[in-house]
Amino acid sequence: MVEVFKSMPETTFIWKYEEKDSEIVQHLKNVYLSEWVPQNALLADPRLTVFINNGGLGSITELAYMGKPAVLIPIFVDQTRNANMFAKHGGGVVSKKEDLKHPKKLKDLLQKIFSDDRLKRCHLSNSLLSVVFYVDPAAA
Repeated sequence: MVEVFKSMPETTFIWKYEEKDSEIVQHLKNVYLSEWVPQNALLADPRLTVFINNGGLGSITELAYMGKPAVLIPIFVDQTRNANMFAKHGGGVVSKKEDLKHPKKLKDLLQKIFSDDRLKRCHLSNSLLSVVFYVDPAAA
């Protein structure tokens, strides 16, 4: 992942990392480490373009509600199904954890989401529909 961060200096990355003071990305000005990130607040921020996640059900639900595209890298059994379902409905793209060894693959997936207007429009409309449905089920 560090190679991807290094190859995209114009992109800011916020990385939940267990050791905030780690020197792993100390030389990169576009990466911020944090031991804890308030996921809902991060997803609600309009500056967030794409979210990289493992595809847990809670995260998938929050992504769908907030209308944010994702690169999903499942680690455990249920996450594969969740990630594939999210991608099937236009929510993002799925990668394999083995692909983390190949920085170009992850960078290509990020670039795909950055440049895919369909993903951005789809998520905006899905997010608005979710909010309308939540406020007034009869209006949907």
